[in-house]
Amino acid sequence: MNERQSDFEWLQQFVRAGNQGAFRNLVQRHLDLVFATALHKVGNAGGAEEISQNVFSALARKAW
Repeated sequence: MNERQSDFEWLQQFVRAGNQGAFRNLVQRHLDLVFATALHKVGNAGGAEEISQNVFSALARKAW
């Protein structure tokens, strides 16, 4: 997959074709930022992991 693809293009591939790899790429690109932000807010790794998972789960559900 082209590393220069935009987040929007990956999200479109996920929504239109069910491309799990495109969604995985999107998550990998943003996971560190989401986790670090959550960790800063809640102060513990377990909570930050749960928040990160919830963020990407919500994105997958609402991507349409």
